Amino acid sequence: MDKRKTRTEEDEWLKGQQSQTPKQLWAHCNMLTNYQVWVTYRLATLQLNLYYVGKEHGQGCPLDDRCTDTNITTTHLVWRCKRVHIFWSKLLAHWLGKEVSEQLLLAHQDYMASRQAPPIGELFQRRMIEPYGQWTSEFADAARRLWWGMGYTLLWQIRNQVVHEGKHWSTHQQLEYMWGRCLRQLRAVAEREIIRPSQQVDDESTNDSEDSANEIAAKELIRASENGSDKEEDEEEKLEEILEAIVQASSQQ
Repeated sequence: MDKRKTRTEEDEWLKGQQSQTPKQLWAHCNMLTNYQVWVTYRLATLQLNLYYVGKEHGQGCPLDDRCTDTNITTTHLVWRCKRVHIFWSKLLAHWLGKEVSEQLLLAHQDYMASRQAPPIGELFQRRMIEPYGQWTSEFADAARRLWWGMGYTLLWQIRNQVVHEGKHWSTHQQLEYMWGRCLRQLRAVAEREIIRPSQQVDDESTNDSEDSANEIAAKELIRASENGSDKEEDEEEKLEEILEAIVQASSQQ
């Protein structure tokens, strides 16, 4: 216990991870799968096992062969590794609506570690408001929960694939894989909230009060672009259009 306390005091990223109560860590409004919440919780409580058969002391980073850091902790795997910075920079650039330098990313460390959303970029809001009429706090919260929580889980999954399956990832492959998975889950969550608001990502039953913010956000986005047509194909086209705007708005030049 003393060793864990000492590490927390010395690790700024871990301090951010542990800045929320267990209830806050588990409060995900059904935006994430149970496994994603489980990984996020265990990251904060130092319960993820970094050791495995065949591991040698000082073996190095499993995410990047070029990484020279030999102190491989959970903080390294989800934040300190330079390859991980590439993913977080892309994520933050979408949120802020502008290019993210290394200095700007580090300035947002507390936000990323504690899963708190920094102020949303004006460009992102403007590009959503122009075609769809409004930007809501509910949608902002839903987007924050999804993006921030998924990143941790994907990084842990990639680490496990390297360690236990011998898989090799180039920087480009890893970034494309993680980004693609994020976009697919964003689409799945939005589709569920619009078409099947009572279902969870993994189709388990949900609590109505937990669904409300996500459902309101999705419906408001849909309402802004409705044209009065009841045809299913029109609804599908609108859904796809809205989702593409959500994930691409801040990356437009």
